Amino acid sequence: METIKKLLFVFIILEIIFSITLVYTSYSESKVCAPGFDCAGVQNSPYAYFLGIKLSLLGAISFPLLLILFLLSLKYKYLQRFYLAAVILGTVGAVYFLAIQAFILKAFCSTCVAVDSLMIVILIFTLYDLKKNKHKKV
Repeated sequence: METIKKLLFVFIILEIIFSITLVYTSYSESKVCAPGFDCAGVQNSPYAYFLGIKLSLLGAISFPLLLILFLLSLKYKYLQRFYLAAVILGTVGAVYFLAIQAFILKAFCSTCVAVDSLMIVILIFTLYDLKKNKHKKV
């Protein structure tokens, strides 16, 4: 596996870990939050839900699915479009959630920022990888 693909794999695994951490902290007394951040405020705001489901739970479901799609796209090239679409959708969500924290809540959750930032990094690496492989001779 190429270095970029290995990095993408690691980034998606980190997304899964952070998402599971968010789910755990959402439903327990344990809090994982960097100093200076308002994780509880962000995670308990009305914006922490989509269609009545906690975003942390959606992430804990979505990122393992993204990992499966990523791994399948390595073997089945026709799935690369679906993987890219999923990454773009995830990145749009990440930018939206970062904007909510910055401009509406005016508070940040450190773990949420990590998840959203990683999603943006995954998009950048995915686009770079697709561009690099597009010019590669088979």
